[in-house]
Amino acid sequence: MSEDAKNNEGIVEFSEKTVEERIRDFGELLKSIESLDDKKRQLWREIYENAISDRQNSYVMFTKLVRLVQDKSTEHAVHGKTIATFLERMSRANDQLIKLAELIAKAQKGDEPEVVYELVKAVRVAVPAHIPVSAKMRLGYMDRNFMLENAHAIEDAGAAWVTVHARTKADGYTPPAFWDQLRPIREALKINVIANGEIWNNADAKQCRLESGCEDLMIGRGAVTTPDLTQCIRQNSDLPLLSWQDLLQLQIRFIHGPLS
Repeated sequence: MSEDAKNNEGIVEFSEKTVEERIRDFGELLKSIESLDDKKRQLWREIYENAISDRQNSYVMFTKLVRLVQDKSTEHAVHGKTIATFLERMSRANDQLIKLAELIAKAQKGDEPEVVYELVKAVRVAVPAHIPVSAKMRLGYMDRNFMLENAHAIEDAGAAWVTVHARTKADGYTPPAFWDQLRPIREALKINVIANGEIWNNADAKQCRLESGCEDLMIGRGAVTTPDLTQCIRQNSDLPLLSWQDLLQLQIRFIHGPLS
């Protein structure tokens, strides 16, 4: 919790914008983002509203607990300090959630490397240092003008690696994926770059590696369509390695747990 959130007596005060003011301002921001549909806009508003309400409640509880700790009762002080520590951490977590909600909403406006940096940095700060943080991006929103800037922003913010889907947001999932556009990103960054997009079989994987220069791949829809695709790639097989019966047994184990 920042020092400006406490008064001279160490009692926490919610002295920033009121909950109503924050919700109003965030609602206006969401209205300005034309790419958001009503359902997503309402969802973001609810997340934001819950987060700042929880934060204000935790500040109020924290204030009461500080007073409790100041009481002469040893038993109360011990319990109060423990709970106060927990609540302070919860307040910091809510601060991060609010910041992330604001940044993600701003990021919906398009390519803003500064916002990308702040978003990844906020996660890096919030997550314990021993846990790696990664990010995934596309080549851009409507175009590729900020492709390298966004990749550098992710690296500079402390990500351990970045996965790049080889299409813009505007491209959606329409083939082809532009694997060759990943090579400049891989060559520009010091962190590992993982290629993603339109990898449906072993031949696609080999071609993607050839064009992108990336050794590592992320596979999404291809692995759903062909569950043994990762094995096929690892073993350089153009044919399925598992029979339908083998796949069926894996599905049963997934649904019901290991077979006896």
